[in-house]
Amino acid sequence: MKLQIDRIIDEGNLEIIEEIDFTDIEMPVKIIGPVKVHLNFENLGQREIRVTGEIFATLRLTCVVCLEEFDEKLKIEVDETYIPETLVENKKEERPIEELNEFTYKASYLDTFEIVRD
Repeated sequence: MKLQIDRIIDEGNLEIIEEIDFTDIEMPVKIIGPVKVHLNFENLGQREIRVTGEIFATLRLTCVVCLEEFDEKLKIEVDETYIPETLVENKKEERPIEELNEFTYKASYLDTFEIVRD
């Protein structure tokens, strides 16, 4: 789902609950069933968007000892901040550790599919 940045800014806080199907997407591991996503988008000001929430998935893995496949349930906590690419284009200095969960966007939207895939 693509969320318009202006919508997030206007509403201040936006909650998304959805299921994403990765069946036809080539991934390094096999995902069983849809990925369940519960994300909150918060306007931090100056077009900064904080994304928090949880992602639930079931992965099909192979045991390295017996080579049998097994399913593993996965819960991923999300806490990322997105800022416009134009705010960091000219910065080349080292960034403090607090900014390691900071990502940029250049389009007028954030795509929940890309957030979950990454």
